[in-house]
Amino acid sequence: MNRSNSSPQGQCTQNRPHANGRLGARVAPLALAVIALTASCFHGSRPPSVSPKGTLAPGGDDAALLPSQKPFGVVFGSPQGEVREAAEVNIVFNRPMRPLDLAGGEAKAPVVMTPVVAGEWHWIGTNALLFAPAKHLPRATQFAVEVPAGTRAMDGSSLAQPWKLAFNTARPELVNTTPGSDEDHLTPTTRFRLEFNQPIETSEISRAVKLTHDGAKGAKEIAFDVVRPDAQNQKLAELAPKRPLPLDSDIELLVDASLKGVEGPLPAGKPGKVKFRTYGPLEVQQLSCSRDTPNGRCAPRSSLTLVFSNAIKLADARKAITVTPAVKLSWPEGGEDYRTRYVHLSAPYAPAGKYTVRVRGDVADSYGQKLGKDAALEASFDDLWPTAEIGVTGTYFDAKAVRDIAVASVNLRTLELSTLALDEEAVGRFEWERNLGFDQIAAMSGAKTSRLHPAVAPNATVKQLVRPSEVLGGAQKRGPMAIAIRYTSRPNTRQARPVNESRIVQITDLGITGKLSRFGSLIWVTRLSDGHPVAGAEVRVRKPGAPPSHDLVYKTDQDGLAQLPADAIVPTHDERKAPIVFVRSGDDWAYRNTGELFYGWRYGVSTDLSGKLSPFGMAFTERGVYRPGDTVKLKTIVRTPEARGTSTPANGKVHVRVSGPTGDAVLDQVMTLNEFGSLATDVVVPRSAPLGTYDAEVLPEPQGDLPSIAMTTFEVAEYRPSEFKVGVESSQPSYIRGDRAQWIARGDYLFGAP
Repeated sequence: MNRSNSSPQGQCTQNRPHANGRLGARVAPLALAVIALTASCFHGSRPPSVSPKGTLAPGGDDAALLPSQKPFGVVFGSPQGEVREAAEVNIVFNRPMRPLDLAGGEAKAPVVMTPVVAGEWHWIGTNALLFAPAKHLPRATQFAVEVPAGTRAMDGSSLAQPWKLAFNTARPELVNTTPGSDEDHLTPTTRFRLEFNQPIETSEISRAVKLTHDGAKGAKEIAFDVVRPDAQNQKLAELAPKRPLPLDSDIELLVDASLKGVEGPLPAGKPGKVKFRTYGPLEVQQLSCSRDTPNGRCAPRSSLTLVFSNAIKLADARKAITVTPAVKLSWPEGGEDYRTRYVHLSAPYAPAGKYTVRVRGDVADSYGQKLGKDAALEASFDDLWPTAEIGVTGTYFDAKAVRDIAVASVNLRTLELSTLALDEEAVGRFEWERNLGFDQIAAMSGAKTSRLHPAVAPNATVKQLVRPSEVLGGAQKRGPMAIAIRYTSRPNTRQARPVNESRIVQITDLGITGKLSRFGSLIWVTRLSDGHPVAGAEVRVRKPGAPPSHDLVYKTDQDGLAQLPADAIVPTHDERKAPIVFVRSGDDWAYRNTGELFYGWRYGVSTDLSGKLSPFGMAFTERGVYRPGDTVKLKTIVRTPEARGTSTPANGKVHVRVSGPTGDAVLDQVMTLNEFGSLATDVVVPRSAPLGTYDAEVLPEPQGDLPSIAMTTFEVAEYRPSEFKVGVESSQPSYIRGDRAQWIARGDYLFGAP
């Protein structure tokens, strides 16, 4: 047989000895290993097609299958050192230590472990040992594991030096407390619940755990009793102080490094400390606010927050807190018993104003303590950030009711304003390129740009009026116009940046409503002033990138409706690619981007704007789970959407594909629907099929880029049909300790089973 020196790593090969049997007895010890190796190369019932890569000749490429040439020894042992949890002990030798005996006849483990722990050593294969304790390895214990010198392997090799392993199981440790660390509102009657990582004697807790508080001359101990909340759980303990904890004091729980547990002699090794604090007198600790302002003072028109040392009732706060000068406070929501340390006082505080917040001394906290005397805190508010805004919302304005449009600014030294009467070309540019900004508007022919200096008294609003009649060129002129402003936000700070804001306003009496579909569209033109339809209006559709000469032109009928063919407007939500509808009636005109569509989720109807009438349907099987070799009954029902309703694709073609969890196709076939637009077919699951979830998908034929028509899944598993069911019912939904509980178990046979 040929040998190859390029066998890939991990390649399974089947090796055979030479015919002349030169290996002799050397092959026999490896027989079982070779059989196991060979068996591992087979997956399921189909062996891979792999040609042999070598022989068992001495010194050949299969030397890895021969006994190790390294000295006999232990190559792995665990655990080692300090461990948190040790469930078992593992040792692995580099040579076989025993034949594969029958269960119960295994060779004795050549290992000595001290201290002795109830449990058993188990052989894993021929080379590995595992010690499984009867319960668990005792915590806080130092273990020594030794394989003595002279220990022999099956091939006669002996261990020259003893092999040793040492490890320590988890030392005692306080892992959790209730109250938690840094809790700062303890009451005088607080008890401390302690959770350790292992059982601790009550006397040991009394010895090694201390409670202290800060006194005038340093820390003082607090005497306590150790209480067991659960007599069966020695990991839990509760410290009950013998006298009330002093108020407004730091409390420390100290665990000595000498703490020992029940299971082993090792101490904790390091001290533990948990800090607490008891509640103090009721005080107003702070009056806070947002200071994201030009000069770091409180932000106007926001809120102030009073911070108390202890929680008070929100209802009491409403009665006890006042603000002067008087402002209308917006109190947070909360019931009569809602308590909080943080009381938010939201109000329209004036810029550059000063306010005094007063708290009456008779307000009490959750512990019944009163503030004692009135408290007064002052808050200074800053100026407003420089800003400007175009005072208009919406797009369409009734020409008969239109007014001047205000551009308002506050604390701005410089404001740039640009206005422009738009024509159809400008509308198309702004709608399709979506670059409506100050620079773009100011650069257009006919734009009017001015540089304003609206500085007046600080925080006063300055209004610059934009008159549509001046922008459009006359009081009777109609059409769209653009307004843009530019200024510097947060000047003289690192956040300073230019701000561009723009609006398109249509001064018109024409309302445009569209009903768009892939089968044709309707455009309805009405008057904004009275809602009446506009007859004889010109409706022109301009598509992106097309010149005006390619416009599609229509007229509205007496009901104000213009009917457009299917190719006039293809519905899309992308306003950059959507046609624009221009409507003219006399000297009035307006426009609408047809991409301004309602989304289907707003009215609970699924929509498809792609223009493709993709068939749809459902697929299902007669049950959800099968065994290898079973026959799956698969059925599909298909319908074709039409402009109105659906049609039945009688005798149409579909592509049915069923694939397993590995992606391999069980069925992949073009089938014909019957006269009802449905089909039923049998899918045989091969006996060698892998277990798992199978996908059944029905596709159009030919598919092209159309989506799937229907999909379903079923499971392939090894199972027996259930012949009975068992239910358990409790006498009541919940219990407390001491209750008497009852349960009823009920069994029922299914499917006529005996």
